[in-house]
Amino acid sequence: MASSLRCGLAALAGDIDAAVVLLADMPRIDGGHIDRLIAAFDPRRPKIVVPMKDGRRGNPVLWPRGFFAEIRTVEGDVGARDVLSRHAGQIEPVAFDDEAIFADVDTPAALSEVADR
Repeated sequence: MASSLRCGLAALAGDIDAAVVLLADMPRIDGGHIDRLIAAFDPRRPKIVVPMKDGRRGNPVLWPRGFFAEIRTVEGDVGARDVLSRHAGQIEPVAFDDEAIFADVDTPAALSEVADR
């Protein structure tokens, strides 16, 4: 995951305000989810915009440009979870009422489960 984050960030234009980081194995995320995160972002007061349901954080996450350098230092297969933890006071939660923000597909069985919903 870390190398994918670094590669994605390297491909961005230098003048953007933020980037939405989506996980490729979350098939129930759609444009409406992303639009809600973008609508919650204020570039004048940039915060990390995170989808939430029942007190749990989900994905995708909108990251302000000010965090890109720190995200580039992430290693391993946990993504930017530690960066989120270190900056918990700078999170802008957005309430979601569906489970799409948690549904990821890592196995054929998980794919079947998501397809059945």
